[in-house]
Amino acid sequence: MTRALLLASFVACASEWSPVGPMLLEARDNQLAATTRHRSETLKLAGIVVATGTKKIDHGAGRSGSEWSESQPSSADHEYAFVQIRDPEHPSPDVVTCYFTGGGASAPERGTPIHVRGVFVEYAISAGHVDAVVTRCSIEP
Repeated sequence: MTRALLLASFVACASEWSPVGPMLLEARDNQLAATTRHRSETLKLAGIVVATGTKKIDHGAGRSGSEWSESQPSSADHEYAFVQIRDPEHPSPDVVTCYFTGGGASAPERGTPIHVRGVFVEYAISAGHVDAVVTRCSIEP
């Protein structure tokens, strides 16, 4: 009885926010499997802010499923606000980049704890660093 009560209280107190570290480690271990697992998944992530700003997204030769589509003209590109977050418990150069669509957001200062909700797109690995790209983000309390 005591064991069941302890387990029930642990589950009830578990946070709905996942730290970003395990997700980034998963991609470092096996990028393809991690991408397949998280593709189009709505994520609720917790971390600390390491960078903010805006970035013009180059639509270039985009994909729709496994089909390549014709690139859009550069005049169709848009600038999006973003926040990059990392795991506060396990510092590393790996980050999650969350892009805000539909008006952007005012992100907290660097080093501030943050909760974000968004839709996973892909892992981008460059120069040995993992970047999980998440769109349609919002900052949550």
